[in-house]
Amino acid sequence: LFKMARENLFRRKLRTGLTILSIVIGTVSIVLMIALGIGIQDNVKKEFSNFGTLNVLEVSKGKAAVKTDRFNENKDSTGLTDSDVQFLSDIKGVEAVAPTISTTVKLTTSNHESYVNMIGFDPSLMGQFGFKVKLGSLLQDNDSFEAVFGDKAVENFKKKVSDNPNAAVQRPDTDEVVEEDQFQMTFGPPPDKAYPFEPLEERYKLSFDLQSLESDRLFSLDGVGVLKEGDSMKDYNVYVPLNLLQKLLKSYNEAKGIEYSSDYSQISVKVTDMNEVNTVKTYIESMGYSVFSLMSILESINKTLGVLQIALGAIGGISLFVAGIGITNTMVMAITERKKEIGIMKVIGATVKDIKRLFLLEASMIGLLGGIFGIALCIAISNLISSPIFSQAMSGGNTGSSFAFSIPVWLIISGLIFTTAIGLISGYLPALKAMKSSALEAIRND
Repeated sequence: LFKMARENLFRRKLRTGLTILSIVIGTVSIVLMIALGIGIQDNVKKEFSNFGTLNVLEVSKGKAAVKTDRFNENKDSTGLTDSDVQFLSDIKGVEAVAPTISTTVKLTTSNHESYVNMIGFDPSLMGQFGFKVKLGSLLQDNDSFEAVFGDKAVENFKKKVSDNPNAAVQRPDTDEVVEEDQFQMTFGPPPDKAYPFEPLEERYKLSFDLQSLESDRLFSLDGVGVLKEGDSMKDYNVYVPLNLLQKLLKSYNEAKGIEYSSDYSQISVKVTDMNEVNTVKTYIESMGYSVFSLMSILESINKTLGVLQIALGAIGGISLFVAGIGITNTMVMAITERKKEIGIMKVIGATVKDIKRLFLLEASMIGLLGGIFGIALCIAISNLISSPIFSQAMSGGNTGSSFAFSIPVWLIISGLIFTTAIGLISGYLPALKAMKSSALEAIRND
């Protein structure tokens, strides 16, 4: 049957070729549409990975935190305390918990200054929470005067507007006034890209008073590293040991006569299993906390993109449906032309099932061949559009981002199965017609 089907298909090459071409066009339409949706989804996931670790939750105090009912201490607290840290640590599925304090400070060098978001973080947990340096090292000691800079935080330093060259630098845990030149920033080897200044040759002063450096007690830090760029949640921050920032804030507030609160601004919670992130998030929220999760946002976007993907596939499916009608038309014409052949096959002993199988096989082969050529064309188009040369050509010679196309193996296999099924379904009615035709009438008429 296979040999007969192959010979019958190529007996009328032009008609068969045009029918296969219609399947190719339909396959290209539907596969590229779905591949576009998958590509967009992959790009979104890749971009989200640049915003932070997907299995880390950022927990802050909710409007009605249940914690005040669970613990008797600090009922009037407006922030997070050690009780919250302990409670979150005991939740099933939580790998690590890191309390943080954040505040805006002014950092100055001899010629540059910048307002940065400074975060106090436990040095022993930095590696566990995905911190990686491109220069120097991570924080080592919880009480040391050290800082790790986000890549963008260094880039954002601007030329200094005003200066107070006679200002002294004082450590918060001592009454001793120390000369400025005892504190030197150490960033390791020269950076790969140009910063507004040379980090190795500058001295830094820290001020909690954002308006002026003249009336403020100044503190100093030694820079020990610069983080790798790419994590947008960390790029613009400056990290110091948690204990150190608490001491700095306490010393500053006492000097200003302001009551100091040791509450934490936020607590980072790392979940062991990525699949349990939403479960842990839901439980923490049920306890009255506010929780920010990149995973939840990503899943919400993926749902929207899933609908888009179905819509794109449906648009492409219309072309394949039209191609299926073309297969039906081709097979009906073939049966009309081959009535005598069908009659002779029945006379010499072919069963009606053999006739049916023959025409179904021919229709399936048209669908399969169209699918093979269509998939091959899709891969070629995808590789061309995704190539750097095409991206540069489309962006006028500049380095542009590759267009979002992704053709996974499952899509290739599904495409071939689908086009073969389209051929099989399209050939079913013509096959029934051939099966029911009268052998005697066919021979007498021809």
